[in-house]
Amino acid sequence: SQPQASVLQEILLLKRNVQRLRRTILPQRDAVNRIARGEFPKVVRPESYIYFRDIYDHVLRVEELVESLRDLADGVLNIYLMALNNRMNEVMKTLSVVAGIFLPLTLIASIYGMNFENMPELGWQWGYFGILGAMATIALGLVIFFRLRRWRGGLERLGSRPGFEHGLRIRRWKSVNQSSPVASFVFEAKQ
Repeated sequence: SQPQASVLQEILLLKRNVQRLRRTILPQRDAVNRIARGEFPKVVRPESYIYFRDIYDHVLRVEELVESLRDLADGVLNIYLMALNNRMNEVMKTLSVVAGIFLPLTLIASIYGMNFENMPELGWQWGYFGILGAMATIALGLVIFFRLRRWRGGLERLGSRPGFEHGLRIRRWKSVNQSSPVASFVFEAKQ
């Protein structure tokens, strides 16, 4: 429920790997398609065309899986950014409540900090304590008001909202062969 920078790094790594895999698959699709259609009769025998059509079908399936993974990675990134936005909104809500409590207190302190001679409360024996009491009453009243209105920051957690009960889970794919993203994808897809 708390967005972390490590999760963002995992998401961006997943997006980069998917993009790299996509750039690898697209040229292969076109080349295998041309071979399967018989555009190179001097290189490939006609009885092998059926096998190249089968390879072409496999390449198309991998391409569809890559597109699906790309959409999934975009969705996960959007969920992460939404969680980050929600966390920032909670912080802003808390800061707004604190500012709302201290704003009237600052106004009162600034008025009595002007040191005019004809302020009747300055001559009273209990004037200082009266103003402090009024400020404490205002602050307490605002705290109670905000609690009754449920405007406290940090009460709502992302995990308690509908649709987020499962949290955000990202699994790093281990590559079988570092030089071939296709091999690592196919290996992970079979497991």
